[in-house]
Amino acid sequence: MKKSKLFNKILFTILIVSTVGFSLAFTNRFEDFQGSTHSGCHGGTNPVSITGTVDLISSTGTTALPSETFTISAEVKTFTEGANKNVSIGFAQGNPGRGDNDKFSFSPTQLDGIDLDGSGNSGVLNFQVTAPATFGNYTLVLDVLEGAEAFADAFNWVTNSVNILVGFPSVIGAPILENLTTSVSVLELSQAQTIQIDAIDNETSVDRVLLEFEGANHSLINSVDNTYIYQNWTPSTAGQKSFIIYAYDTEDKLSGAGGSFSVQDTVDPSYSNYIKSSDTVEAGETIDISIVATDYAGIQGVTITFALIEHPMAFEGSDKWGYELRAPNEGGTLDYTITIEDNSGNTITIDYAVQVTGGISTGPGGANLMVFILGSVSVVLVISLIGIALKKKKHFF
Repeated sequence: MKKSKLFNKILFTILIVSTVGFSLAFTNRFEDFQGSTHSGCHGGTNPVSITGTVDLISSTGTTALPSETFTISAEVKTFTEGANKNVSIGFAQGNPGRGDNDKFSFSPTQLDGIDLDGSGNSGVLNFQVTAPATFGNYTLVLDVLEGAEAFADAFNWVTNSVNILVGFPSVIGAPILENLTTSVSVLELSQAQTIQIDAIDNETSVDRVLLEFEGANHSLINSVDNTYIYQNWTPSTAGQKSFIIYAYDTEDKLSGAGGSFSVQDTVDPSYSNYIKSSDTVEAGETIDISIVATDYAGIQGVTITFALIEHPMAFEGSDKWGYELRAPNEGGTLDYTITIEDNSGNTITIDYAVQVTGGISTGPGGANLMVFILGSVSVVLVISLIGIALKKKKHFF
């Protein structure tokens, strides 16, 4: 009876682990799916379904505003190879991904375990899609794959794509935007970006031009003729920065354009006002150490390392960091290193030292000499005791 229960437990565990393993394997297969030429661990070439189709409908048609969230509905039809099976459907975003899927976000990215009827049809499945902030013409690719039961072999699949133009719909009579430029394509953090564009209105006149970045709108200045300019945009963080320009005419007709640039942070943190309460310290006593650390990206943390162990320094306010360092019980020179890291991962290290007085000297040869003397005295003492014992013919052990 006990053996039977043990066997059942083992069998149950194997089933659970196998199910999880198959699910993970299939999920990875979907994320990295590349089409017919992708075989990998699945065996031969993956055949496209002969009869299957999948309809795609976007709630915004073929256009979307920058960063707009919309719905794409999918419906599988006559996928006979997947009839009465579970299929997975979604937008592969693995490496290298499909189309421009990696530039959008999806909720969900994929749906697993979708049942097809005997004719290979599904119901309508909805995906919430968020467009990128950057203007452009993008292609989204949706794939339908047979279920996990075929994960070890080549599998049938169905695909379809939809083109999405991210930007502003054309409005007759709205301002025309041309010659969008940035002062640099790669900006160092703490430096300022300048954005310039030409806005032309042939029917009325341009009323205002706005620049949207980091969640706020800013007015561009009409510098000369049809040229509008925004200066001194200083991003607060590194990374890819997207922006949108809105142009309104006097009839409030709107047009837009957009772009992006990269911000990098290659500058190490800086420091000042390094203070230690004393240049020397008695063995076993403490000294106070403080330093002011600054960086445009902000300071992630400051540490102090001594005796091969790293310790965090405490933030004391106003960019000041401090640590109470306890000297060892041995005399000599105590070396330590202060490391400052900014929020971009850049670091700078500074080496310092303090002289420890008193205690056992650890200067050149000091500690070794003391050990040698103590060892020699011990040896002489032991030999003397053995000699006395032999003379008295007694055992000391």
